[in-house]
Amino acid sequence: MTYDVDRAEILSFVGNDAQVQALAASPDGKVLAAGLGNDGSIRLISIETGELLETIWPAHDNWVQVLAFSPDGEILASGGDDSRIILWDVATRKIFKELYRASDWIWGMAFSPDGRRLIAGFNAEYGFRIWNTTSWELQNTIDGDQAADLAFSPDGSKFVTAGGGIHEANLWDARTGQQLFNLREAPGWVWAVAYDPKGKYVASGGIGEVVILWDVTTGKPIRELYTGADFVQALAFSPDGTKLVSAGAQVFIWDMTQP
Repeated sequence: MTYDVDRAEILSFVGNDAQVQALAASPDGKVLAAGLGNDGSIRLISIETGELLETIWPAHDNWVQVLAFSPDGEILASGGDDSRIILWDVATRKIFKELYRASDWIWGMAFSPDGRRLIAGFNAEYGFRIWNTTSWELQNTIDGDQAADLAFSPDGSKFVTAGGGIHEANLWDARTGQQLFNLREAPGWVWAVAYDPKGKYVASGGIGEVVILWDVTTGKPIRELYTGADFVQALAFSPDGTKLVSAGAQVFIWDMTQP
């Protein structure tokens, strides 16, 4: 479904027997990429009309776990349970490059805001790999956590990760790989994170009844948003930072302009 968040109305709906595991919107807001769990395909859908534009099949040999568009919209990166990271040429919908094969499935992935780096986290490797997107050479390997989810800061200098199966998120220096803060006060397993577009705080959520906002300068919690008994599996800020969306059994839209 595509929603108008101001009016809380459904704009379009695409439904079938597919199990959607990953979503990513193109930078121009026109195309939604959906990664499926039951057939390893990627569906490209018009955000405005809900029309199915293309099915890339097979994209992966197993579940498509994560998708990320490059900031210029030219490349779609996908990671799956088949342990592969694949780069797709969006214009041709063909494989541009198979970037990496891990020891287990790919969990988190994001391009830096300037598009010069791609970072990925893994289920079994307990660390992150960062590639230079000009040469696609490995730029850095950072020891860390399982990274069920991750997100860059707006200036690309930091990134936040969801521990995945542990009660914490972590904030990292993207250039040095130094851990800046361990966000330990999460009440349950942390599965989703998001970075405020203004760079002031990060949000974390997972198994529990609360989404927590953390101050990135102190690593301390500054606000709690109660979802009720839920499993928050995804978080996203609006581009202007005035809204935060949490998705699980229910979808909540939070007003970030209120204290």
